[in-house]
Amino acid sequence: MLYNFKIKKHSKKGSVLIFTLFIMMISLVAGIGIISVSNFDRQSSLSTTKTVNSFQIADMGLERALNAIKNESPAKRINQIVFFKDDCSSGEVAKDAFGGFGTYIITFYDSADTQLQCDDTIGDIKSIKSVGKYKGTNRAVEVVLPSP
Repeated sequence: MLYNFKIKKHSKKGSVLIFTLFIMMISLVAGIGIISVSNFDRQSSLSTTKTVNSFQIADMGLERALNAIKNESPAKRINQIVFFKDDCSSGEVAKDAFGGFGTYIITFYDSADTQLQCDDTIGDIKSIKSVGKYKGTNRAVEVVLPSP
């Protein structure tokens, strides 16, 4: 007796599905990579913005302090200068900047690098330090005044 065997050809439909899943997985990995790089760039940009703003606030405080004392008598006390009068406490002057989004703190030092108090005279000031604060980031600027 003869048997008639039929050989079935294997379908390739499963291989198309696997190939499609493989392409989708590669696309997903590439997409996640692009999002990660974009997020890192965004964080870096925000950090740079905070640093620049903090530095600008510190510089603004220093410039305002220098302008406030430049034409004053050396015998005048720090807390008698109109710009510092109401904001001087424990030898520091704190002011808001950028509409309250940041602050700067000005500190005065004598020739021995000792912090001056509000009732010390302008003539005692040998250096001024200004610390700018913006959204949790601090930057400082300091200037040494020339001898008269």
